[in-house]
Amino acid sequence: MIDHDNKWVYVKTSKCASTTIQNQIRKDFDKRMVDYPKTAYEKNILQKFRYKTEYGDEFWIPHYHLLDQIAIIKKDAFQNPDEYFKFTFVRNPWSKLVSYYFYATRFKDNINPKNGKILPHKHLHQYSFKEFIMNLEEIKMDTDWVLEQTLGQAIHLKKLLDSKGFSTNCYDWISDENGKMLPMDFIGKVENIEEDYNK
Repeated sequence: MIDHDNKWVYVKTSKCASTTIQNQIRKDFDKRMVDYPKTAYEKNILQKFRYKTEYGDEFWIPHYHLLDQIAIIKKDAFQNPDEYFKFTFVRNPWSKLVSYYFYATRFKDNINPKNGKILPHKHLHQYSFKEFIMNLEEIKMDTDWVLEQTLGQAIHLKKLLDSKGFSTNCYDWISDENGKMLPMDFIGKVENIEEDYNK
């Protein structure tokens, strides 16, 4: 999520309470974020990702790597990304994997019936949790959804998921291609979500 007016970036890391945080941000900032869709053309492409919420019609906001968000800031707003407050939330790696597995295995195909979101785990329900953990690096993630849902902008996220798949950690989402962490202004913990969000 990017807010050009207030100059902040939220790196929406998967399975780190990202939907909860996203909804709270929309409520707090009155939805003034520059999110998808931005144009009529993009609205047509992303119609299948629309769903109803308490705020009316919403579009599911894709996940992005921080490098992708920096590129969007430069391209769409002609702004200096260094001037944006950058934050994310991280989670205990074990808890994150447990959450990912049980979320993924809720659906027997790779479409979330609630919002039409394409899920990156077509056949994950075929594995027991033990098999999932023991074969984490071998189980391939379907990443075609990444570029489709971001209109080709989440290039760095696709590279990351193609190389590490389900074994990605929160640090990977905010690191450069050499594994060096990019400058962040705040990193909260899901375990302390209410306290850290209010900071």
